[in-house]
Amino acid sequence: MLGQVLQASVLIWALAAAGFRWRPRLDLRGSGLGEAAGAASWMMLYIVVAQVGALVSTNVATRAGAMASEAGSSGAGIAAYKFASMIFQLPYAIIAVSVITALLPRMSEHVAAGRKDQVRADFSRGFRLSSVLIVPVSVAMIVFAVPFCVMIYARGSTSVEDAATIGHILMVFCLVLVPFTLFQLQMRVFYALGDTRTPALVALPSEAAHAVTAFSLLFWMEPEYIVVWLPLPYGLYYILGSVIMWRMLNKRLNGLDGRRTASTLFKLHIATVPAAVFGVFVIFAFQGLPGELWPALSSMLAGGVVGAVLFVVTAKFLNVTEVISFLDLIKAKLRRS
Repeated sequence: MLGQVLQASVLIWALAAAGFRWRPRLDLRGSGLGEAAGAASWMMLYIVVAQVGALVSTNVATRAGAMASEAGSSGAGIAAYKFASMIFQLPYAIIAVSVITALLPRMSEHVAAGRKDQVRADFSRGFRLSSVLIVPVSVAMIVFAVPFCVMIYARGSTSVEDAATIGHILMVFCLVLVPFTLFQLQMRVFYALGDTRTPALVALPSEAAHAVTAFSLLFWMEPEYIVVWLPLPYGLYYILGSVIMWRMLNKRLNGLDGRRTASTLFKLHIATVPAAVFGVFVIFAFQGLPGELWPALSSMLAGGVVGAVLFVVTAKFLNVTEVISFLDLIKAKLRRS
C-alpha cells in the first residue's frame, strides 16, 4: 500500500510540475464518460479472461505438485512457478512498459489526426527498439537462469535443487518473452485506435488454446516435469494472440513493416549467439569456486560484461541499425548530462 501511495505522489508532483490544475466539475455532460464506460466494459472482459488464465495455470501447477508428491518424486508446484513468473516479467516491466508509456500518447495523437502511417511507424520502431534490449536479455536469462535462481532462492527452506528447478521454469518462460512483449505492444495500438473490443475478443481463443494445452500436460507428461513446461501453454496464449492481432492491424494500418521487423529480430538473435556461448563457458569455468554464491555471481558478472560487448560488436558487424541507433541515443544523453 505504501508503494502505491508513493507512486501516486510522484504522479501528482509530475502533473503539478506540468501545470495541471484539478477542478471539480459537477456537470458531466460532454465529459466522455459514456464512451469511457463502453471501452472499460471490454477491458473488463479482457481482465476476466486474464484471471481465468491465471486460475488455469495455478490449478495445473497445484495438481502437478500434488501428483509429484503422491508419486514420490520432487516435482515443482505453484510456488516455483510463481517465483519464475515474477522474474520473467521484470524485463517487460522495465523495458517495454517504458516504451509503451512513451508511444501510446503519440499513437493516439496520430490517430486523432488521421495519420495511420505514423501509427504504423511508431509501433514498428517501438517494437524494434524494445527488442534491442528484450532479445539479449531473454537469451541471457535463459543462459544464467539456473545460477541466478540458485543465488537468490537457495536460502532457508529452499534447497539448491529446488532453486535450480525454478531456474529451469524461468528458462522456458524466457522462450516466449518476445511474443509476450509483441502482444502487449499490439494491444496498445488497438487502444490508441480507440478499440478495446478487439483485444478482448482475441483473448477468448487465445485463452482457450492456453487452457486446453495446459490441462493436457496433466494427462501425458510425467508429474515432475509438468510445471517446468507449463510456461509453454502460457506462451501459446501470447503467440496465438499476436498472430491474430498482427493480421488485423496489418489490414487496418495498411501494413506493419513486417519484413523489416522480422529481419531485425533474426539479426538480434544471431548477434546473441557469441555472448550465449561465452556465458555457457563461464558457467562451467567457475563451477569449481567454493559455495553456491561465488560460482553464480562470478559467472554472471563475467558473462554479463563480456557478453554485452560481444553482442554489441556482433550486432554492429551484422549492421543491426536499431542497435546503432540505440547506442547513439545513449551517447547523446550522456553528452547532454
